[in-house]
Amino acid sequence: MKNHKVAVGGTVSFLFCFLLFCLVRPAGTTTKSNPQSPPNPSAAAPSTDVPEHIFYGQVFSLLSKLKNKDDYRREARLTEAETSLLEQIAADCERETAAIDASAETVIKAFRQQLGTKLEKRPQPVPAELIKLQAKRDAVILRNRDQLRKVLGEGAFSRFTTAGRSIVHITVTSVK
Repeated sequence: MKNHKVAVGGTVSFLFCFLLFCLVRPAGTTTKSNPQSPPNPSAAAPSTDVPEHIFYGQVFSLLSKLKNKDDYRREARLTEAETSLLEQIAADCERETAAIDASAETVIKAFRQQLGTKLEKRPQPVPAELIKLQAKRDAVILRNRDQLRKVLGEGAFSRFTTAGRSIVHITVTSVK
């Protein structure tokens, strides 16, 4: 894996984030901020451009799907016990977010049906239920990130995050 860079995308969770993050925004919001989760200055951000709930969500998703986790373990310099904890937390996070994504998919389909085939020139407000589901999803990811930080300790967590930055590359752009 050291010679390869992994790009993550195309999953339902990515589409869910993409829809809420870029396409359909309530009036007066931007794609650079999330008013529901103020930044934590004491936490090391994985990237200056990517919110933590997206970064860690994608890292956990990738790790839960990887067949060979040894390369990631070596890159992060984790012990087998730490890797086992990481795998369990990543799988739990993926399972929880998948359930939320399934609910969101139902809401999105209903929203699209409500709009019909007529496309509006201006963005439509995001359904309140979808905003709640996104907040719940973000909270699940950040809770799992915090749990991982607690069980690994700051040193191993920092190595995990650094390895994640070198393996998972996410670019967020605004859709016009």
